[in-house]
Amino acid sequence: MKQRFLWIFISLCIVLLSLPIGAMGAIEDSSGQIISVGGKNPAEGLHPDRVAVEKTVSPNEAENYFDIILRVQTETKLEQLCTMDVVLVLDISRSMHDNYVTGTTTTRLEMAKKNAIAFLDEFLGLDSQIGGTRRLALVAYDSDAETKIPWVTNQAYQDDDGRENLKKTINALQARKSVAEGETAAVANKRFTNIEGGLQLAKNLLAESVAKSKYVILLTDGFPTTYIQSGHSSKTLIEGYDTLMGSYTGSATYDLDGYFSNPRISGSTTAPVSCLGGTNYSDKGALRAEAVAKSLKTEGVQIFSVGISEPKDFTQYLDQYNNNPSPWTCTIDCFMGDGKTDGEYVIGSADGNKTDSPYRGTTLEMTDFQRWLGGTSADDKMASGSARGIGNGYSDYYLDGSDEAAMEIARKRIVQSMIETNQTLCAALWNVNDPMGENIAFLGFYDKGGNLKDVLSGANKRESENTADFETTESRIHWMLMRSGYETGTTPAGTTLYTYSLRYRVRLKNEKAGFLPGNPEYTNGVTELTYTPLTEGADPEEKTLPFPIPQVKGYHGTLLFQKEDARAGHVPGAGFALSHDPKCSVCGGIVSIPVLNAVSDAQGQVSMERIPSGHDYLLEETAVPQGYLPPNRNWKVFVSYGNTVLYDGDRPIQSIVNTAMATPTPTFTPIVTPTATPSATPSAAPTATPTFTPGPTLTPTITPLQQIPQTGDGSNLRLLISLLLLSLLGAGATAIFDQYQNKNSH
Repeated sequence: MKQRFLWIFISLCIVLLSLPIGAMGAIEDSSGQIISVGGKNPAEGLHPDRVAVEKTVSPNEAENYFDIILRVQTETKLEQLCTMDVVLVLDISRSMHDNYVTGTTTTRLEMAKKNAIAFLDEFLGLDSQIGGTRRLALVAYDSDAETKIPWVTNQAYQDDDGRENLKKTINALQARKSVAEGETAAVANKRFTNIEGGLQLAKNLLAESVAKSKYVILLTDGFPTTYIQSGHSSKTLIEGYDTLMGSYTGSATYDLDGYFSNPRISGSTTAPVSCLGGTNYSDKGALRAEAVAKSLKTEGVQIFSVGISEPKDFTQYLDQYNNNPSPWTCTIDCFMGDGKTDGEYVIGSADGNKTDSPYRGTTLEMTDFQRWLGGTSADDKMASGSARGIGNGYSDYYLDGSDEAAMEIARKRIVQSMIETNQTLCAALWNVNDPMGENIAFLGFYDKGGNLKDVLSGANKRESENTADFETTESRIHWMLMRSGYETGTTPAGTTLYTYSLRYRVRLKNEKAGFLPGNPEYTNGVTELTYTPLTEGADPEEKTLPFPIPQVKGYHGTLLFQKEDARAGHVPGAGFALSHDPKCSVCGGIVSIPVLNAVSDAQGQVSMERIPSGHDYLLEETAVPQGYLPPNRNWKVFVSYGNTVLYDGDRPIQSIVNTAMATPTPTFTPIVTPTATPSATPSAAPTATPTFTPGPTLTPTITPLQQIPQTGDGSNLRLLISLLLLSLLGAGATAIFDQYQNKNSH
């Protein structure tokens, strides 16, 4: 009786051992694979630069899959570092008042003021798409240059009173009156065009700017006609020379500042023809304006030039003024000894040197003057023989403003260029570079709706989307905080805290060659925030702050089973191939896993090791031993958290059985003996003795036992549980048997 109980006990243990570990306690996610969850730097509070970084890993519903969250916290809005300063330099010379926009009764100055106000709204307004902290100043110039609007911020402009006052200031701008209109000659004679003065005053205003991007927008309707007399370093007023030499009392020397003359008419540098009636073009004024523009560009300032007139043909001025020896009509100021040949000037050649316009989809013809305003390159030089001009390149930085439609297009092109440039510059200020670990695959970013995306694109606004992408060649994430959304909170001290968060999904590549199961795997390489300190007085140089890096682990499984015949005999030499199921319930079959091959040994055992865990597989018999029939099916193999189970349909099994080939059916042939001739005394008829030829031995079909759990990286846990169950069952079986024996003994 006791032997019977022992047999029941052993059978029950075998059944329990055959169950996969998940059957005793299902694993719901990959939390058991996390070794280190990550953390925060600094662990408490904020860095002295008032910033902190954090990286953590959380489990996913599938093995080897994890979610990683990056966080950056700061006490200051990052957009405050994304700064832009713009100086509008507006021509208010007399010609801006005397000339009308083509086909209208609107003067060029009125059109320029209207568009200047529109630019204020687009640059400083609440709905501006430029972003960041923005400042604007306005300089108006004729012979003198004067700051009409000192620096004003976008915050100040968005105040109703501040906005209205600025608009009133622009609308009040007027060109100087003439003597006929009641103005004095001293005032009226300041009606000329001092481009150098306007640019120099803009340069002085920008001298102390710490903005990341700086611009000058120059609006003019004509050639430079004068240049700076005094006030080179002023931020409020720079005076220019009076070009009417009729009242000139100084020395008549062609190269003396303030003496406007044309020595080319007289052919003498000692007796040049003076410009008694003023100037229509000053070569020295153009040269000096060009020098100031060059210094601005060297300092990183971008200069746009807008021509508020029809394209000028320089030839008409040369024909009308330069070739007329009268001192009252000779209004071209030039000088000799600068290496130029006759007929060449700073703004271009005597014939106008017209070229096709760079504007897309237009047929506008460019003159040398327009190209000079926009700026030329060494490869596109004018007839003067060198790269010249005001702007950063006429293809992109000169814009036509000859009428209302053209001016609006010019303004919008400038604003769009600023948006693009500012985004590029500001995006480089606060960034996180996050490389993947050696055995980690990036799967996608979570957007604000929880959907996985390859790329995210957002804006630096509260609760907006992130801006991030994955650089495949370097296998790293690039997260641009300056173009990402944030959430606000409050520190224990009551300070507003801005938090930027980015979540993404990764997979542990335990199928990769050289992967070591159970070893700690860093989810990422060195992850750093690159930033500019926010605190006042802090070092403005770029710094880095590293993130803590989480660690995870993965598993391999081992498949062991017995190859048998119908009598449970060992079958050596059977070949098997284990391949990744294309319908894998975990990864969908997208992970590439090499096929594993094995052959049953002399004892009929088959062993396959280093099977990447967290996948479904198909087992196929590829080589059938001689004398056995090939199977008509495959088997399923599931490897989960290191535990490996072989299935025949829905049943876990521990052996695979082959059926022997059938032999011919046995035949039975009786031996017939002839009938004997009866004698007087009849004897008994002999009995026929049949001959028996044995047929094949019939092999009964044996249902295989349930599989003993296969070994794997989780087998220690299985063994511990099994030993505990064995102890409990053994104690219970002994108690039941003793009770039964005691009862029967009575």
